[in-house]
Amino acid sequence: MPLTLQEGEGETKKDQAYPIFFSHDIDRTYKELKTKQVSLSAIYQDGVNRYFDFYDPDENRLQVCFFE
Repeated sequence: MPLTLQEGEGETKKDQAYPIFFSHDIDRTYKELKTKQVSLSAIYQDGVNRYFDFYDPDENRLQVCFFE
């Protein structure tokens, strides 16, 4: 399934929906994005999932997660 991005004016909302990508190796994914100087949060764990946020050049929030 392709992703489509649409340019335009929009409002940024804290609760706005965002894409979440699954990674089989979240630590490796994190390190790869960090070496490319992508803006990243810390890696968090909520008991079931490990995840981190990252941001595209327009500061749109995206997320990577891992779970068993």
